[in-house]
Amino acid sequence: MKIKKLELHGFKSFVDPTVIDFDLPLIGIVGPNGCGKSNVVDALRWVMGEMSAKHLRGQSMEDVIFNGSDSRPPLGMASVSLTLSCDDGIIPVDYANFSEITVTRRLYRSGESEYLINNVACRLRDIYDLFLGTGVGTKAYSMIEQGRIDFAINSKPVDRRLLIEEAAGVSKFKNRREGALRLVESTKANLLRLNDIIAEIKRQINSLDRQARKAERYKVLREELKTIEVHLSALTFLEQSQELNDLKNLLKSWDEKETETQARLSSSEVEQGSLQIKMTESEGQLTELQEKIYEVTNQIQLLETQQTYKKQETENLKKQNDRYLHEIQLGKEKRGQIASELDDYNKQKTDLSNEVNGVHTVLEEAQTRWNIIHEQSIQETEKIESGKNELSESQSRMATSESQKTSHERQRIDMKGRLARCRAEWGEIEKQYQGSQGLCGEVKEELMSLTAERSQVLEYVAHHKKDIESKKLDLESRAEILKQNQETLVLKRSQLRSLMDLQRHYEGFQDGVQAVMRQTKLEGKRDRIFGVVADFIETQPQYEQALSAVLGEKLQYVVVKSHQEGVEAISYLKEQCSGRSTFIPLEVREGKTAEKLSREKGYMGPLLDHVNIKEEYKKIGNYLLGDVVLVDELVNALRLWQANGHKNILVTLEGDVVDPYGVVSGGRRNGKSLDILKTKRKISDLKDIVMEMEQEASLQEDTLSQLEGKISSMSLDLEKQVRMSHEQEMQAAALEKDLFHHQEVFNNFQERKEALEKEIAELSSEEENIENSIVRTQQSKEELLTLRERLQTEIELLQKNHDNLKEELQKASERLMEARIAAVSADEKVSAIDKNVERLERSNQDAQSMIDRHMAEITEANQKISTLKQECEECVRSWEGLRQDSDSLKIHYGTLKEEYEALATQKSEKEIEIRTIRRENDLAKDHTGNLRVTMTRLEGDMGHLENQIQERYHTNLREVAAHYAGKPIEIESPEEKVKELREKLEKMGDVNLGAIPEYEELIKRCEFLQEQYRDLESSIESLQKAIVKINRLTRERFEKTFHLVNEKFKVLFPKLFEGGKGELYLTDENDLLNSGVDILVQPPGKKLSHMALLSGGEKALAAVAFIFSIFLVKPSPFCVLDEVDAPLDDVNVKRFHQLIQEMTDRSQFIIITHNKQTMEIANALYGVTMQEPGVSKIVSVRMHEATAAA
Repeated sequence: MKIKKLELHGFKSFVDPTVIDFDLPLIGIVGPNGCGKSNVVDALRWVMGEMSAKHLRGQSMEDVIFNGSDSRPPLGMASVSLTLSCDDGIIPVDYANFSEITVTRRLYRSGESEYLINNVACRLRDIYDLFLGTGVGTKAYSMIEQGRIDFAINSKPVDRRLLIEEAAGVSKFKNRREGALRLVESTKANLLRLNDIIAEIKRQINSLDRQARKAERYKVLREELKTIEVHLSALTFLEQSQELNDLKNLLKSWDEKETETQARLSSSEVEQGSLQIKMTESEGQLTELQEKIYEVTNQIQLLETQQTYKKQETENLKKQNDRYLHEIQLGKEKRGQIASELDDYNKQKTDLSNEVNGVHTVLEEAQTRWNIIHEQSIQETEKIESGKNELSESQSRMATSESQKTSHERQRIDMKGRLARCRAEWGEIEKQYQGSQGLCGEVKEELMSLTAERSQVLEYVAHHKKDIESKKLDLESRAEILKQNQETLVLKRSQLRSLMDLQRHYEGFQDGVQAVMRQTKLEGKRDRIFGVVADFIETQPQYEQALSAVLGEKLQYVVVKSHQEGVEAISYLKEQCSGRSTFIPLEVREGKTAEKLSREKGYMGPLLDHVNIKEEYKKIGNYLLGDVVLVDELVNALRLWQANGHKNILVTLEGDVVDPYGVVSGGRRNGKSLDILKTKRKISDLKDIVMEMEQEASLQEDTLSQLEGKISSMSLDLEKQVRMSHEQEMQAAALEKDLFHHQEVFNNFQERKEALEKEIAELSSEEENIENSIVRTQQSKEELLTLRERLQTEIELLQKNHDNLKEELQKASERLMEARIAAVSADEKVSAIDKNVERLERSNQDAQSMIDRHMAEITEANQKISTLKQECEECVRSWEGLRQDSDSLKIHYGTLKEEYEALATQKSEKEIEIRTIRRENDLAKDHTGNLRVTMTRLEGDMGHLENQIQERYHTNLREVAAHYAGKPIEIESPEEKVKELREKLEKMGDVNLGAIPEYEELIKRCEFLQEQYRDLESSIESLQKAIVKINRLTRERFEKTFHLVNEKFKVLFPKLFEGGKGELYLTDENDLLNSGVDILVQPPGKKLSHMALLSGGEKALAAVAFIFSIFLVKPSPFCVLDEVDAPLDDVNVKRFHQLIQEMTDRSQFIIITHNKQTMEIANALYGVTMQEPGVSKIVSVRMHEATAAA
C-alpha cells in the first residue's frame, strides 16, 4: 500500500486545492522554515485518523481549517484525501478487489466530520482497522520525525515495545484481546444482573402461586353468581320487551299523522328552498358583481398609483442625470486643470533636464580639474622631498668641513621661518576648524530634533492607522450584525403578519364561526357581534393546556350583544348551509363559584385567577370558568374530588379534567383549541420581539453612524499627520545635505590641521638636529654655504609652488563639493516632478473613469425614462378601459338587486304558509315524542340491564334471553342466593385474576432466563479460550520479531557508527505480553552505556538504527521522515543516505529536509513556498529530468 497521491484543500496553509503525486520511491520535500512543509506530514497523520490536536501542533481540531490571511478569508472546511496503490499485495481482505484505496477525511467549522473510503461513508474505526498491523498509522513507525526520534530514545521501555508490536503485527491481536476482555467483563456483569433477575422472578413465582389458587376459588363462586344473575336478568328483559312492542304499535298511528303533515311541510319547504336557491344564486351574482366592481376599482387605483410612481421615478432619473452631467462637467474641468499642470511639470522637467546635464558636466569638469591638481601636488611634494634629501646629503658631507656649519645655521634660520609660517597657518586653520565644528554640531542637533519629531509623528500615524483599521473592523462587524438582525426582523415581521392573517380570518375555527365572522366584517356588525371567546381571554403558557382542556370548543363560541344577534346569526348559517356555531350573549347568567381549597395539597386556586379577561367580558368568564379549580396533577385532583364531592370541575396543568360527577378525561390533546391559544400567544410574543428588535436596530444604526463619523474624523487627522511627516522628511533631507557639506569642510580642515601639526613637529626635530650639527660641522661651513643657498632657493621655489597647488586643490575641492550638491539637488527636483506627474495622471484616469461611468448611467437612465413614459401612456389607456367596465358593472348590479328583492317577497309569503303546517306537525310530534320518551326510558332500562350483565360477566343478554323464555328459575329465593354469593366474594377481598396467566408467563420467563444464563457462561468460556489463543500468538510473534529486530540492530549499529556494538533486551523476559524493550549501546572507544547517556548526534544515529532495524524486519509500505537528518553531521548523513537507498526497493520514502546532500539523493523534490503570505504552494522538480536538462 504505497502512497500514490495526497490531495489537500483548506488544510492549514494549503487553502487552494493541492495535489502531490508520490509516484517515485524517494521523494524530498524542501522549503524555508514556516512555509508549511510539516503541514504535509500533519495532513498524512490527520487523514490516517489522528485525533489529538496537540500532535497536529494545534489547540483544537478546528485549527486544521485554514483560518484566513491578510488577503484570504477563512474557509469553512478542511479536506484531505490519501490515495494508496495496492500493487505490492499488502492490502486488507475487505479491499482485495481494489487496485487503489482512497481515504478521505473532512472537518467542517461547525464541528461535523466525514470519513470516507473509496467515496463511501465509513467510521473512524474502519480507517484505524485499514492500517492496523501494516506498520502504517499515526502511532506506527511509518511516521518518523524529530519528536519520534526522541520517543525511540527517551520513552519508557513499555512505550518502546509498541513499535516492536506493530512490526510483529500483533497490534490487531492486542486490540481484539482488549475487546474480548471488555466483553468478558460486561458479560460477567450481565451474569450478575441476570442472576439477580432470576432470583427476583422466583420470588414473584412463589407469591403468584398463592394468588393463582385464590383466583381459581374466586372464579368458581363468580361463575355460580353469573348463572343466577343472568337468568334473573333475562326474565326481566323479556317482560320489558313485550311492553316495548305495545308502545311501538301505538306510536305507529301517530307516526302516520306526523308523516302526512310532514309531507305537506316538506312540499312547502321545497318551494321555499327553490326560492332560497334562486335568492342564493342572485345573491352570488350580486356578490360576484361586487367583487368585480371592487377588483376593477382596485385596478384603477393601482394604475393611478403606478402612474404616479412612474412619474416620480422619471423625475428622479432626470434629477440624477442633471447631477451626473454636473459631475461630468466638473470632471472635464478637473482633467483640463490636470492637463495644464502636466504641461507645466513637463516644461519644468525639460528645463531641469538641461540644468541637470549642465550640473553633471560641471561636476565632471571639477572632478577632472581636482585630479590634475592633486597629481601635480604629489609631484611637487616628491621634488621637495628630493631637494631635502639632497640637502641632507650635503649636510652629512659638512660633518668634516667648517663650511657645513654655516650651512646648518642658515638651515636653522630657514627652519625657524618655516616653523613660523606653519604655526601661523595652524592658528588660522584652528579658527576655521572650530567654526566648522560648531556649524556641524548645530546642524546635527537640528537634524536630531527633527528626526525625533518625525518619529513621534510616524508613531502617531501608525497608532492612528491601527485605530482606524480596528474601528473599520468594528464597523464591518457591527454592520454585519445589523444586517443579520434586519434579516431576522424581516423574518419575524413576516411570521407575525402570517399569524395575524390566520387570526384575522379565523383559520382553524369551525366553518360556522368563519362564516359568521366573515359576514360580520362585511356588514359592519362588530358593535353587536364582538368576536370569539379566544379573542378576549389570555393566560400564561404554563396554564394553556389546562384552559384548553376545560374550554375546548367553547373557545370558538361567538360573543354577541344579546340573544337577538345570536338568533339572526343562526338563521344566516341555516340559510347559507355554512355549518354550526354557538353564541354567548354579554348578559349571560353567571355560573357556580369555585370552592376555596387553599389548604389542600396540589390546589393552585380557581382557574379564573390565572386568566386575564377584559372587564366587559367578566360575566362570560365567570360563566365558562367560575366553577373550575386548577390542580397541579391528576393524582391530587382525584384526591380533592373524593374529599369534596361533586362541587367543582378540577383541571390539571397537563389538561386532565375531573368533572363534578367523577368522570375523568385526559391524554394528549391534538385539537385546535390549544393551537388557538398558542397562536394568540405567539402573536403577542412576536409583537414584543419585533418591537424590541426594531429598537435595537435603531440603536445599532445610530452606533454605526457615530462610528463612521469618528472614522472619517480620524482619517482626516491621519492625512494631516502624513502630510506633516512628508514635510519633515523633506526638511531632514535638506539638513542631511547641509550636514554632509559642513562635514566635508570640517574633515578638510581637520586633515590640514593634522598635517601642519605633523610638519611643525618634523621641523622642530630638524631644527634641533641642525643645532647639534653646527658644532660638529663648523669646519665645512664655507664649503657648503653656496650649496645650502642653492638648495634653499630651490626648496623655497618648490614650496611656493606646492603651496600654490594646495590652494588650488582646496578651491578645486570646494568646487567639486558644490557641483556634487547641485547634482543631488537637481536629481531630487526631477524625482519630485516625476512623482507629481504620476499623481496627476492617476487623478486624470480617475476623472475619466468617473465621466465614463456617469455617461453610461445617463444612457441607462434615458432608456429607463423612455420606458417609463411608454408605460405611463399604457397606464392611461388601461385606466380609461377599466373606468368604462366599472360603469357597466354598476348598471348590471342595480338590475340584479331588483330581482333579488322580488324573490325575497315571495319567500316571506311562503314562510307564513309553512308556519301553519308546522303547528299541525308539532302536535303530532308531541304525541310521538311522549311515546318515544316512554320507549326510550324502557329501552334505557333494558340497555342498562344489558350493560350491567355485559360489564359484569361479558355476556350479551339480548342473545341469551330467548334461551330462558318460559323457563322459571329453579332456585328458591334467587335474590337471597345472589346476596349470599356476593358476600362470599367480598370476604375474599382483592383477587388478582391475572395471577394465573402471570404465573404461567413467569414460569416460562424463568426457564428462558436460565437458558440465557447458561449461554452467557458458555460465551465467557469461549472468550477466555480466545484470549488464551491470542496471548499465545502474541507471545510467539512478539518474541520472534524481537529477536529478528535485535539481530538487525546488532548489524546496523556498528555499520552506522563504524564500530561499537548495540543490542536490545527485554525488561522482563518472563512476561512477554507486557515486558518493555530497552536499548544498550557502546559507541566506538566508549564503555557500554544506556541511550540516555549519548550525545545528541549519537542518540539520533542510534534511534535511526533502531527504527530501521524494525524496517528491515517488517518494511512499512511507506515511511515519512521529517527532518530526521537535522542533528547528523555530514559523515553520518552519508551513512544515513546509504541506508535509505538500500531500502527504497522495499519501501517508499518521503523525506522533509533542509540538508542539501539529502536533496541530492531524492528522485523528485517538492518545494513548499509561500509566495502569498499565509498560503502554501507546491513546486515539483524531477531530479533525473533536471540532471538530464543540465
